[in-house]
Amino acid sequence: MFQDPRKTLRQHKLKPKYEWGQNFLISQDKVERIVSLLGAQPQDRVLELGAGTGVLTHMLTTEAPQTEIFALERDRDLVALLEAEFAHSDANVQVIAADAATFNLNELPEGGPLRVLGNLPYNISSPILFHLLEQRHLWKRSVLMLQKEVAERLAATPDSGKAYSILSVRFGMFFDILKVLNVSRRCFHPQPQVDSVVIRLDSLPEPRYPLKDEALFARTVKAVFASRRKTLLNTLNAGFSEIPREAVESILQTLNIDVQRRGESLSLEEFAHLSNTLYDHLQTNAAP
Repeated sequence: MFQDPRKTLRQHKLKPKYEWGQNFLISQDKVERIVSLLGAQPQDRVLELGAGTGVLTHMLTTEAPQTEIFALERDRDLVALLEAEFAHSDANVQVIAADAATFNLNELPEGGPLRVLGNLPYNISSPILFHLLEQRHLWKRSVLMLQKEVAERLAATPDSGKAYSILSVRFGMFFDILKVLNVSRRCFHPQPQVDSVVIRLDSLPEPRYPLKDEALFARTVKAVFASRRKTLLNTLNAGFSEIPREAVESILQTLNIDVQRRGESLSLEEFAHLSNTLYDHLQTNAAP
């Protein structure tokens, strides 16, 4: 069932909050496609991030009527709207007033496998993404609508140029990432300045390449991308100041990685090997 957000907003005497980056999806075709991409099964739980006026929520109740749905929203006006919309519904919808960038998925009632759905506000999409990454063991699939630039960074590979980034490496290590749907800015109210892309993230049972320490992997990626103009030797020397420069050079040589390479040229496998070798060095040379 499609519920046009413009009509719903008028009925509740509300307007989009520009300062919150609120852009509501008004294309029935795109709403139906996004819900179908989630592939929710009767035994699943679905967490919708930024439920807004409930346009995706309503469609979920139609397409996956037996699924347990949690509609999360931080805007108190929209929380009240959602509660009113589903107060007399037979659908299994629970409205949660919370911020997607900080919400602990462990607070959800226990149940079947968790899938995540959301049209993420452009201004806070990265914090939400990294928060989901930290809790990846709690969910199996996410279907997220993002600003086109962010989606391209998520799906980028070393040959993608400037789009290849921390997002690409951190998420590429733990998920199969697929750009599944382009969404024109004309599909939103109010109309944003950029187009959007829907991304599907499927969680891998294990990292794509073995990692000895995931926290150190994250630190390695951050150090490598800290300055794109610098060589790997210089970025790692700055990011791991506790390791002597000559030791960093030796580590790179051991891995057959040219010390003059730039970080954005490293593959996921090379990032894993580099992280693991740095971990071994730090463990070996740890103070007693």
